Amino acid sequence: MTDQSDHTEEWQRLGYQKGMGSSSFLCPPGGDFVRAYHLTSSEYAVNDIEWCRLKVARFSEVNDPFELLGLNCHDPKVRGLTTRFRESQNSRTGLLSFSANWTNPVLWSHYAARHKGICLGFDLSRSTVQTVEYKDERLRAALPDDKDPNTIPEAIQDRLRRTKSREWQYEQELRVFVDLTKATSENGLYYWPFDENLRLAEVILGPRCDQKLSTIATLVTETSLGAVVFKARLAFRSFRVVLDGRTKPKIPRKAA
Repeated sequence: MTDQSDHTEEWQRLGYQKGMGSSSFLCPPGGDFVRAYHLTSSEYAVNDIEWCRLKVARFSEVNDPFELLGLNCHDPKVRGLTTRFRESQNSRTGLLSFSANWTNPVLWSHYAARHKGICLGFDLSRSTVQTVEYKDERLRAALPDDKDPNTIPEAIQDRLRRTKSREWQYEQELRVFVDLTKATSENGLYYWPFDENLRLAEVILGPRCDQKLSTIATLVTETSLGAVVFKARLAFRSFRVVLDGRTKPKIPRKAA
């Protein structure tokens, strides 16, 4: 027996948006976890699955040049302090970046090799997830007259780590911050392992991905990750990326 029913209402009751891409056939994660998506090239995705880890992004590497610089910096003293704050954060803190949904075609274009890549869906522990806030104006806050970035109040530091311009809102970004000293370092890059707070749940091949579905499914099975594997396509009635029903996996019915 298989359970192929639509789970959209279950996802919405947990606060997910109506257009949640996987809700038509997958159950949502338990209440202590949130499903989120990491889009990348097929090469990197295969490597992530094989080694059961994600590459940690550095603040100096991300696309947004305003990262951590969300304060109004008209005052030169504030400008200097926030610049030093960014440098200090970049040297000790990394981030794992996810989206709340995988159906936006712009995400696939920008982060998944123009739809040739793969999307990895994770169940993240809610206690570790930070939701990015999108603003029209840069933040205004009184800062101490000090050159030490550690004197910036923690509440303001927290807002800076998760504030971006509203122009980035299409990303619907969720973040997990990691201590670089606890990450695995290889050739100047950092990696974070899949664990109880970072569980691979879905592997979605992009509409133009040339990887064989069977090959990826075998890799997932060999690594004992337990994720479902399927392919996406361009929607017929909207400008979205959706499940290719021909590849919908059969999900075992949960025990009562």
